[in-house]
Amino acid sequence: MALRLSRRDDVEFESYRVLSGEVPIGIISRHTEGPQVFWTWVIGHVHVSGDGFGPPQGGADTREQAQAAFATRWRLWLAKAGLVEVEPVVNPDGS
Repeated sequence: MALRLSRRDDVEFESYRVLSGEVPIGIISRHTEGPQVFWTWVIGHVHVSGDGFGPPQGGADTREQAQAAFATRWRLWLAKAGLVEVEPVVNPDGS
Protein backbone atom coordinates (compact mmCIF):
# COMPACT_ATOMS: atom_id res chain seq x y z
CA MET A 1 0.00 0.00 0.00
CA ALA A 2 1.32 3.39 -0.83
CA LEU A 3 1.57 5.85 1.99
CA ARG A 4 -0.37 9.01 1.28
CA LEU A 5 -0.15 12.61 2.39
CA SER A 6 -2.98 14.77 3.69
CA ARG A 7 -2.33 18.51 3.92
CA ARG A 8 -2.70 19.87 7.45
CA ASP A 9 -4.77 23.02 7.93
CA ASP A 10 -4.07 23.42 11.64
CA VAL A 11 -0.60 25.00 11.16
CA GLU A 12 0.71 28.11 9.36
CA PHE A 13 3.46 26.27 7.45
CA GLU A 14 3.39 23.53 4.82
CA SER A 15 2.84 20.26 6.65
CA TYR A 16 1.30 16.90 5.83
CA ARG A 17 -0.05 13.98 7.82
CA VAL A 18 1.29 10.68 6.54
CA LEU A 19 -1.41 8.03 6.36
CA SER A 20 -1.25 4.28 5.94
CA GLY A 21 -4.75 3.53 4.75
CA GLU A 22 -6.82 5.84 6.95
CA VAL A 23 -4.45 5.63 9.94
CA PRO A 24 -2.18 8.63 10.62
CA ILE A 25 1.36 7.38 11.27
CA GLY A 26 3.46 10.54 11.06
CA ILE A 27 4.12 14.02 9.72
CA ILE A 28 6.26 15.58 6.99
CA SER A 29 6.78 19.35 7.24
CA ARG A 30 8.56 22.15 5.37
CA HIS A 31 10.72 24.53 7.40
CA THR A 32 12.73 27.64 6.65
CA GLU A 33 15.67 29.19 8.45
CA GLY A 34 16.64 32.37 6.68
CA PRO A 35 17.21 31.43 3.03
CA GLN A 36 17.49 27.70 3.82
CA VAL A 37 14.48 25.47 3.19
CA PHE A 38 14.38 21.91 4.51
CA TRP A 39 11.90 19.16 5.26
CA THR A 40 11.51 17.05 8.37
CA TRP A 41 9.74 13.74 8.85
CA VAL A 42 8.71 11.90 11.97
CA ILE A 43 6.96 8.59 12.52
CA GLY A 44 4.50 8.87 15.37
CA HIS A 45 1.55 6.98 16.81
CA VAL A 46 3.61 3.75 16.90
CA HIS A 47 6.73 2.95 18.89
CA VAL A 48 9.59 2.42 16.42
CA SER A 49 12.54 3.47 18.59
CA GLY A 50 14.78 0.69 19.82
CA ASP A 51 14.25 -1.56 16.83
CA GLY A 52 17.86 -1.18 15.68
CA PHE A 53 17.09 0.70 12.48
CA GLY A 54 17.83 4.21 13.70
CA PRO A 55 15.73 7.16 14.78
CA PRO A 56 12.06 7.54 13.82
CA GLN A 57 12.69 11.01 12.41
CA GLY A 58 14.99 12.78 9.99
CA GLY A 59 15.51 15.63 7.58
CA ALA A 60 15.82 16.10 3.84
CA ASP A 61 16.33 18.78 1.21
CA THR A 62 13.05 18.09 -0.62
CA ARG A 63 9.61 16.76 0.20
CA GLU A 64 10.19 13.83 -2.14
CA GLN A 65 13.39 12.89 -0.29
CA ALA A 66 11.56 13.18 3.04
CA GLN A 67 8.76 10.95 1.74
CA ALA A 68 11.25 8.34 0.52
CA ALA A 69 13.16 8.31 3.83
CA PHE A 70 9.90 8.08 5.79
CA ALA A 71 8.66 5.17 3.64
CA THR A 72 11.96 3.29 3.94
CA ARG A 73 12.04 3.68 7.73
CA TRP A 74 8.36 2.76 8.07
CA ARG A 75 8.78 -0.41 6.02
CA LEU A 76 11.87 -1.47 8.01
CA TRP A 77 9.77 -1.23 11.16
CA LEU A 78 6.89 -3.17 9.58
CA ALA A 79 9.28 -5.96 8.58
CA LYS A 80 10.86 -6.09 12.05
CA ALA A 81 7.39 -6.25 13.62
CA GLY A 82 6.37 -9.05 11.25
CA LEU A 83 3.71 -6.87 9.65
CA VAL A 84 2.90 -5.99 6.06
CA GLU A 85 0.98 -3.19 4.45
CA VAL A 86 -2.32 -4.32 3.01
CA GLU A 87 -4.55 -2.77 0.42
CA PRO A 88 -7.83 -1.40 1.77
CA VAL A 89 -10.93 -3.42 0.98
CA VAL A 90 -13.06 -1.78 -1.69
CA ASN A 91 -16.73 -2.70 -1.82
CA PRO A 92 -18.21 -3.63 -5.22
CA ASP A 93 -20.11 -0.32 -5.25
CA GLY A 94 -16.77 1.55 -5.01
CA SER A 95 -17.13 2.67 -1.40
